[in-house]
Amino acid sequence: MANVNAAGNTLAHNYGYTDKSLLSSINYYRLKMVDADDRFAYSRIIAVKAPANNAIVIFPNPARDKLLIKLACITQQTAITINDAKGRCIKKLQLSTGTIQTSVNIAGLAAGVYSISFLSGTLKYTRQFIKQ
Repeated sequence: MANVNAAGNTLAHNYGYTDKSLLSSINYYRLKMVDADDRFAYSRIIAVKAPANNAIVIFPNPARDKLLIKLACITQQTAITINDAKGRCIKKLQLSTGTIQTSVNIAGLAAGVYSISFLSGTLKYTRQFIKQ
């Protein structure tokens, strides 16, 4: 369970949350939306299938200066973001269609745990790595 604070009194706002504890099969989600007067409503339940374990491989893990990324064939442009343990975006890059392997320079990052997310169309995959 996770909480995302409201943006205040707005007619429309997009919210996001990254589940860092995906199961290896299907994950089920629903939202509980709470109003300022404590009234609430639930969204419909959606099922999200976790990616196959070999769809994205990052190595070495832990890494020092360079993180290698091996992907199943990319059929559309893919955005990659690296976030620190507090969820702050540290680095962004784009992969072109057809890319199956790339490397990311992480030499400038402080030692710690990071998440790396891949957004390709409507699919989003997240992995964690350790920077030594």
